[in-house]
Amino acid sequence: MTLMGQKRDPNEPRQWLNRSRKPVKARTGSKAGSESDKAYCAFMGQFRGLPSIMSGNTRSLFLRNDNGKYLSTEGHHILPKSVFPEYRLTPENIAVLTREEHGHVEDHPKEFMNWLHDHHPLKWKWAQEHSHHRKD
Repeated sequence: MTLMGQKRDPNEPRQWLNRSRKPVKARTGSKAGSESDKAYCAFMGQFRGLPSIMSGNTRSLFLRNDNGKYLSTEGHHILPKSVFPEYRLTPENIAVLTREEHGHVEDHPKEFMNWLHDHHPLKWKWAQEHSHHRKD
């Protein structure tokens, strides 16, 4: 069973929670293709299971994987990697969040930046100093 109670084909990749309702490619256990993909997976993997900067939790409170285990925390790029690819592998650009928090932050980036300003001023300052060529 999936999160929504629907059966899925075990040969198909899993679809994870996607608050924006856009189709996403699920994470699978398959190996990354290129060396840069491997470096990215290794870089992001170091943040899994660390305490969330928002709640201090190390796992999701509600969401579980197909084996029934709660989903662990994950890294969120403060400056989007699509706009700032040069900070894709920069630890200062990562905020550890639970899956629920990550979904909310993706939907409300300005609210998150205000929260970051109030609760993690050094991360906020880094983001401000490095977002000089933002495209919005």
